[in-house]
Amino acid sequence: SAVPPNIKEWWVRARESEPTISYKYDGLHLRAIKGDKLKDYRGWWSRPWELLNAQSTFRKGYQMTLRETLRFGRDMRKVGMPIFQLLAGYPMGRKTLVEGEEQKGLLPSGQVVGMIEDIPTCQEIIDRIIADVSRPCAR
Repeated sequence: SAVPPNIKEWWVRARESEPTISYKYDGLHLRAIKGDKLKDYRGWWSRPWELLNAQSTFRKGYQMTLRETLRFGRDMRKVGMPIFQLLAGYPMGRKTLVEGEEQKGLLPSGQVVGMIEDIPTCQEIIDRIIADVSRPCAR
C-alpha cells in the first residue's frame, strides 16, 4: 500500500476516543486524529502564509492548471465551501498519508479506529476468509 508503515501503525495504536469531528482543517466535517503539532490549530486564518504553498501543493496533487484551480475555487464558493480552508487542509492530509508525517499531520479516521488490531495485506484477508469459511465446513 502507498500509505507509509508508521501511519498504518498510528491507526493500529489509536484509541476510539482520539478522532474528533471538525471542519477547521479542510472545510469539510472530518473525523480525524490530529498530530501533536496540530492540537492548537485554529484554521487557515491562524497561518495565512501557508496558503501560497498549500495552493501549489493542491494543484500538483490534483494535477490542475492555475485556471482549473481558480474555476474549482469559484465553484466551491458557489456551494458554500470555504476554499481557503480546503486549500490549507490538503497539505495536512498529504503530509500524513503520503509522506508519513505524524506530528504535523492529520489522520482521517472513524470511531472504528480503536478496534483495529492489525492492517493485513489483501492476501492475508483472503486467507483469513477462506480459513473462517473452512472451519464450519469441516464439521
